[in-house]
Amino acid sequence: PELIVDKVLENIDEQVVVTEIEVVKRRIYICFSDEYAPIQKCYKKFETLILDCISNSLLDNIPYVDEVVFRSEKGAYHSENFTFEMDEVYSSK
Repeated sequence: PELIVDKVLENIDEQVVVTEIEVVKRRIYICFSDEYAPIQKCYKKFETLILDCISNSLLDNIPYVDEVVFRSEKGAYHSENFTFEMDEVYSSK
């Protein structure tokens, strides 16, 4: 999963920092730094693009992952544009 996320982030012009990647059963948790995009300084369309690219790449390329959950360093994902519950699934197969 780390390699896939790294490859996606290489193609994004904004600095995005993933602080943790964890797979539990068939769900993957991606934790972002609270200091950088997509949590901070990100337009809604661009934030959606980042989240969609990461989640779609993981779901398309890792057969043992069925669900993607995004979090921030503080816990549940919260930005200017989106707020997700702690274990809310962003996308799934």
